[in-house]
Amino acid sequence: MKLRLLLTAILASAAPAQADIITLDDGSVLHGRALRTPTGFLITRDDGKTITVGPDNIVAIEFTRSAPPQAAMDGLTSIRNVVQNMDDLTQIIERYQRFISTNTDPHALAEATADLQTWQQRQQAGLVKIGAHWVTPDQRDQLRRQSQSEALSARDLLLQNRTEEAQQLLTQALSDDPACATAIYIQGVQFYNGGHLADARDAFNSANSIAPNYAPTLNNLAVIAWRFASRSAAMGFYDQAMLASPVARPILDNVAEALAALTPQESASPLAQQAAADFRQQDAILQARRAKEGLYRWGSGWVSAPQLSQLQSEADKFNRQLDDLQSQIDAIQQRIGQIDSEIDQNNRVLHRMEASSYIAGENGIVYQMQLPLSYDQVSDDNRALKASKLVLQNQQDAVTAQMNKIQQAQQQSPNQQFTGQQRIIGIEAAPLRQFDSPATLPATQP
Repeated sequence: MKLRLLLTAILASAAPAQADIITLDDGSVLHGRALRTPTGFLITRDDGKTITVGPDNIVAIEFTRSAPPQAAMDGLTSIRNVVQNMDDLTQIIERYQRFISTNTDPHALAEATADLQTWQQRQQAGLVKIGAHWVTPDQRDQLRRQSQSEALSARDLLLQNRTEEAQQLLTQALSDDPACATAIYIQGVQFYNGGHLADARDAFNSANSIAPNYAPTLNNLAVIAWRFASRSAAMGFYDQAMLASPVARPILDNVAEALAALTPQESASPLAQQAAADFRQQDAILQARRAKEGLYRWGSGWVSAPQLSQLQSEADKFNRQLDDLQSQIDAIQQRIGQIDSEIDQNNRVLHRMEASSYIAGENGIVYQMQLPLSYDQVSDDNRALKASKLVLQNQQDAVTAQMNKIQQAQQQSPNQQFTGQQRIIGIEAAPLRQFDSPATLPATQP
C-alpha cells in the first residue's frame, strides 16, 4: 500500500468541532469529517455530501477535532512505517513528539510514548543506523569492515568458480552493510554476466551513488547504456570514466570501439564530441607509453611492431581490392549515365520525327506520312544502347557482389581493427572503502 498518511490530531477545545482537512495526492484539499472504512475513508463534506477516497489517494489528514481511536492508531502505524526508512534520530523523535502532543487516545499515546523512549535512548547512546540495525559508531565501522571483508572473500571465491560459497558471503555482506559498494559492484558484474542487464544497471547505479566518480563503475554503466542503445548516455559515462581515471587502457579501448561504431549523426552530439576530444588527448599519451613497450594500437587492441606491419599490409590489400572494385563500379555507373543520356537524346529525335510526319489533307483529315529511314536507324541505335546498358548493369551487380564478399572477409578476419564488443571491468576492480576516513570513497584506479 502506498499510503502516506500523516495523521495530526489537535486537542479538542470547548468550541464546536471544526472540519477535518484532507489533502489528496492531486493537490486538492477537502474539508469535512473523515471516517475510516475498510476500503479507505468516507468524507462527509461541509455541505453534507459524502465522498469515498481510497487510501492511496490521501497524502495527509489533519484532524481538527479529537481523533477517533482507530485513526490515532492508524497514525501511529504510519509513523512506525515511515521511520523504518529514516536514519536521523532527531527527525524521528520530532515526529513522535508531534504525534503525542496532538493526540488524546490513551492506547495510542501509551504505545507512542514507549516508542519515543526507545528512540531517545538510542539518541542518548549515540547510536547510528546501518542497514536495519541501530549500533554504536564503532560497531557500525566494524560491520562495514566485516562486510567488505566478506565481499572480498566472495570475490576470491568467484575467481575460483566457487559460486555457491561466494553467493552466501555476498548475501551476508549485504546483510551486514546494505551500502557495501564492494558487494554491490560484484553483484552488478554477476548480473551482467548472467544477461540481466537491467539488474546490472541498477546495481552499478547504486554503487555509483555510494562510491561516486569511480572509473570502473562508470565504464560499466557506459557499456550497459550502449547495449540498451542509449549511445549518447554511454558516451557521457565514458567521458566521466576517462576523467575519473585518466589514461586507463581498458576504458580507452572501449571508447575506441564506441567511437568507431558511431554514426555521423551520433558523432556530432555534444557528449560524443567531448568524449572524442578527451579520448584523443589521453590515447596519445597511452600510445606513447605502450610504444616504449613495443606495442601499438590496432583499432581497440594492441599489437607488436611486426604484427602491426603485417596487419597494415593485409588491411592495405583489402583496401586496394575494394578501391579497385569501387573504381570499376564508378566507371560502369558513368557509362550507364552516358547511355541514358544518349537514349534520351534519341527519344527526342524520334518524337520530333513522329510529330513532323503528321499532315492535314484538303478535307481536314490528318494523315501520317511514311517515317524516314533515319527513324529506323535511330530506333535500332536505342535498342543497341539498351542492350549495352543491361550488360553493364549485370557487370555492376557482379562487381558489387565481389565487393560485398571482400568486405565480409575483411569483417570476419581475426585481424580486424574493431570487434564490435565493449567490455565491462570485472570483479577484480570492485571498489574499496577506506576506513581511516569513513566518509571518503576514493576512485580506485582500474
